[in-house]
Amino acid sequence: MLIFEDGTTSDENREHVVERLGQVNLPANLVPQMGTDWSPVGQIFWYTVESANPSYDVMERKSIEDWTLEKAFKSVPGVVDVSSFGGPTKEYQIALDPDRLVAYGLSISQVEQQIASNNTNGGGSFIEEGTQQINVQSLGLFTSVHDIEETLVKTQNGAPVRIKDIATVTQGAKIRLGQIGNRRIGPMARSWTIPTPWKALCCCKRAQTLTRCWWEFTRKSTSSTTASCPRA
Repeated sequence: MLIFEDGTTSDENREHVVERLGQVNLPANLVPQMGTDWSPVGQIFWYTVESANPSYDVMERKSIEDWTLEKAFKSVPGVVDVSSFGGPTKEYQIALDPDRLVAYGLSISQVEQQIASNNTNGGGSFIEEGTQQINVQSLGLFTSVHDIEETLVKTQNGAPVRIKDIATVTQGAKIRLGQIGNRRIGPMARSWTIPTPWKALCCCKRAQTLTRCWWEFTRKSTSSTTASCPRA
C-alpha cells in the first residue's frame, strides 16, 4: 500500500507507483496499467473547424484537425490530451478482385504483407561531407492513391504485378460508429483540450492563441477557411 502525504505532486506520486509496480509479482500475461492523470470532465476549451471553401469538406477538415491542430495543441505545456470527434476519418481503401487474385496465384495475406513492407521509411547509412556525416533516409510512406496502385506485389513471367492489376484503390471514409453535428453547420470536426487543473487558466490562454494563429494562417492562405472557437 502507498500513502501519499499532502503537498506532494501528482508526478512524484505516479513515479512511486511505477517503481512499486515493477516489484510486484503478477500472474502470467497480466500487464498492469496506470490510469491517466486527467479526467474527461476537465475540458476547458471547445472549438469547431469550419470552412466555406468547397475544397475543405468535412473529411478534409477532420484531417486538418487530426494532423495539424491536435498536434499543435498537444505541444502546449500542461495540455495532456486532445479528444476529437465528429467528421469522417479519411483512409485509403483497397478493393481486391477475387478473380484476379486467383489468376495471379495470390492470397490476401500476401497482398497485405507487400503493402505493409512498402509503406515504410528506410535508413541509408550516411554520406561523409568533410569532417561530418550526413544521415541518409529514404521516404517510402504512401502519400496518394497512385503510390498504392504502383506497389509491386510479385513478378510473374518477367512481368510486374502491381496493386492496380488486382484491386481498385480509392480514398474514402472510415466506417463511422456514431455522428455528432451542429444545428448551424451540420456534421463537423470538433475537439476539446484537457489540461492539468493547476495550469488550466494558462493553457486556455495559450490554446486560444494557437487557434487564433491557425485562423490567421487559413484566412490568408484560403481566404475562406476559419476556425470558430467558442469558450467552454
